[in-house]
Amino acid sequence: MDFVAGVPCSYLKRFFAGCRELPVSAFLPAVREDHAVAACVGAWLGGRRSIAAMQNSGLGYCLEVLTSLHLMYGVPLPMLVSDRGDPSDYEEHRILGQRTRQLLDLFEIPWLEARPGGRRGEMAGRRLRARAQARRAAGRQGGGRMTRAEAVAMALALLSDNDIVVAADGAIAREAYRARDRARTFYMLGSMGQVASIALGLAMTRMERVVALDGDGNLLMGFGGLALVGGLKPPNLYHLVLDNGCYATTGGQPALSQQVDLAAAAAGSGYPWARRCFAGDHEREAMDAWLAASGPALLDLAVEAADPDPAPRIPMTPVQMADRVRVALARS
Repeated sequence: MDFVAGVPCSYLKRFFAGCRELPVSAFLPAVREDHAVAACVGAWLGGRRSIAAMQNSGLGYCLEVLTSLHLMYGVPLPMLVSDRGDPSDYEEHRILGQRTRQLLDLFEIPWLEARPGGRRGEMAGRRLRARAQARRAAGRQGGGRMTRAEAVAMALALLSDNDIVVAADGAIAREAYRARDRARTFYMLGSMGQVASIALGLAMTRMERVVALDGDGNLLMGFGGLALVGGLKPPNLYHLVLDNGCYATTGGQPALSQQVDLAAAAAGSGYPWARRCFAGDHEREAMDAWLAASGPALLDLAVEAADPDPAPRIPMTPVQMADRVRVALARS
């Protein structure tokens, strides 16, 4: 393993003490467990072998990311999880701790107790391996503001062929595919809120520019990602927030981005460059300044809430999407 991400636990303090001796690009002290898991996807796409470490209470935060990223895309991830919750432990660890193995079995995640004579979830492991093989086999066979789609197309047109892109789940990923499909673009289908963390995992493990195409609602759901990027300051990460003030994919419900200055939040988190562009006819100028800035840089770009021409779904399986990016990055 050459990339570690995690949230400390007192049971794992010796492990995390050793992690502090690793190069900065090899260890991510995450603010929450699901951000650690998402960053491991980015590192894996960049060619690293990742491991996530956490307390077993953190598994609750990780379930959505584990199912919609690791299991769905077929991304391997060893996890070092502390075994809290025995009768002698503190009360706050007992409920989830005593159900950790059942939880892993429910989601068909193989497990092994790291103690002499420790048990393992072997049947779950067999089911998961069989299912992953089947998925991979199937994959091998088969004056006014811009609209969001127009802004996505403009941003992609400004990038070089060498840049790496992470496109947020939902309409942004589909619009990125329609505008300019690239082998170096990772299209997200789920794991809302994890765009910045996946991009961070890539930026920490690659030298190329990494561009995160995010949405305002998406960013609000994963605000911890701003702190991770702003705190670690990867100079090759460029964050574009396509801000329509609502959750357009799910019906246009208003988002708190109408009241929250996302660029100010990024600047307060440590981004050296963070700006808003809420005036029409200045999008190209704003994007040029964003890409010319010292990273990490965030541009909060206002776009129309209307979606007059919805993009179709991407005609690839999740495994094909992940494998294509990893293979493309391995060639350079």
